[in-house]
Amino acid sequence: MVLVHKPRIIEIGGPHLVELGPLVDISMGGLAVQYIAAKNRGPQGSQLAISLNGSGLFIEPIPFKTVVDKVVAVLPDERQIHNLSVEFGKLTAYQSFQLEAFIANHTTEIARERRKVKDRRQANDPRFDDPSFRLEHERRFTADRRKA
Repeated sequence: MVLVHKPRIIEIGGPHLVELGPLVDISMGGLAVQYIAAKNRGPQGSQLAISLNGSGLFIEPIPFKTVVDKVVAVLPDERQIHNLSVEFGKLTAYQSFQLEAFIANHTTEIARERRKVKDRRQANDPRFDDPSFRLEHERRFTADRRKA
């Protein structure tokens, strides 16, 4: 969950953190969060914190600047769902450590395509009309393919 540090007129007690919404994507440079727009909810603050419910994990407030705040859907009651992308400001060493640990322990890496674009078969590739090229490059027609 992403929390926004809202400024107060009089700072009494701890920081005033407002729950923004669930985390969509995160890296060492910034994050993306999805939220439902409301009067008390939005990216009006200058710092945000990250918290995992139930685990006790809390990353200290991090300075940020908004890169993109885009409406992605409108609910039947006219409330809007936003995707907010932010870029982190200067992080302290402790914040960097917390963020690295969070990313390492609570995220998954997207599997990358290992083939180059030119090596991937494209739809309607005219080179595959040539039988000799097809036999050489098409995996389904190679001799070492297992027989079913």
